[in-house]
Amino acid sequence: MNRAVRLVDLTVRNVGPLVGTVKLGPFVEGINVISGGNEAGKSTIVEALRAGLFERSGTRHQGMQALQPHGTRLGPEVEITLSLDGEVIQVHKRFLEKAMTEVRLGDGTTVRNRDADELLLQRLEGRSPKKGAVSREDMGVWGLLWVTQDETAHEDPGSTLGDEVRGALAEAVGRQVGVLTGGKHGERIRTRVIEEVGRFYTPRREQPAPELKRAEDRRVKADARVEAITTKMQACEGWRQRWATDSVKLAEVDRTLPALRAELAEAQRRARALEKEEAHLGELRARALAAEAICMARQRDTDARGEMAAAVEALAGEVAREQQRLAEMVRFFAVRIAEEKEAREALSGFDGVLGQMRARWDALQVTLARAHVMAEASRLAQDVQRAEAVAEEIAEVERARAWHALEGGTYDEMQALAKRQEVLRARLEAEGTRVVARGRG
Repeated sequence: MNRAVRLVDLTVRNVGPLVGTVKLGPFVEGINVISGGNEAGKSTIVEALRAGLFERSGTRHQGMQALQPHGTRLGPEVEITLSLDGEVIQVHKRFLEKAMTEVRLGDGTTVRNRDADELLLQRLEGRSPKKGAVSREDMGVWGLLWVTQDETAHEDPGSTLGDEVRGALAEAVGRQVGVLTGGKHGERIRTRVIEEVGRFYTPRREQPAPELKRAEDRRVKADARVEAITTKMQACEGWRQRWATDSVKLAEVDRTLPALRAELAEAQRRARALEKEEAHLGELRARALAAEAICMARQRDTDARGEMAAAVEALAGEVAREQQRLAEMVRFFAVRIAEEKEAREALSGFDGVLGQMRARWDALQVTLARAHVMAEASRLAQDVQRAEAVAEEIAEVERARAWHALEGGTYDEMQALAKRQEVLRARLEAEGTRVVARGRG
């Protein structure tokens, strides 16, 4: 085993949240502290150092992929400068993407890739893992000293060491104890050990002394506290795992957040454009409704005009027919006027003849009246004569009724003659009155 190993410089590139190059060192002899805020990448740097020393560059297990920056295809890269027993060794490794290993020794010799991985493990007294990631057993004695953030400090790291590492460590410790226990210095150590044993055990019965009992009591209490702390740490570990899962989800959200914001901005822009389009569409709809109303009004106007045109056309036909009739009437009246003129001319010629004919007509009327009166008078005279004869008969009948009784049939006949007499008298009176009137006229 090497007696002196010291980290001189460390450079990481594209490791976890550390995108780009981060250089640490040169480190001083003794204790060096790397400080930073939460999630700044401190544990990631330590894990990158462990991978650079013990992992093969060609490995692609899940732990190595966790070192790759989220959402990228960048290969994690580590550069380490070591002092191994006074020899300065430079190590350069790149993982996952274009994987490579390069080890430059103190004499200037350069070894690459698989040979370089084997050489580095040999110099650090480690071994190649059988499968997957490097374990504590593969790291040799470094597995005893290397404690990560996820491990508790009170756990026994020796439980993970192999027999070979245990033998080498026991041999080294034995040599150191032999050096310390020889001579006067060893006698002083022995006396001091007896004194210290006397503090914890009684000289005769080798029973626990009061101080040891108190120590045992404190140990029991400490174990109880440790158990409680372990329980809490296990709970914290569960919380840490959930936090790690949530951190990955949050990183994914952070990665997609710019795209989501861009989509939101684009959606908002489209929404505003859509609102403008809807407003414009509303205006167009209002205009369309107004235009439709105008079209309906114009259609009604057109229909009314069509009806008016039909009515005008019908009226025009009526007017044409009336004009035709008027022309016929004008012609008819022209003919009648001409005929009237001719008739008036003819009438003016016949006025004299008409006067003569009227004079003759008046004379004829007088003559006719006289002849009619004479004829009527002759007829009346005859009727009067018959009436007188009948009256004479009636008188005889009345005289006979007065003197003699008449038979039923003769009496009926006489009644009929009496009625006839009455009729004839009435007629005689009427005819006589008319004759008188005509004679006066």
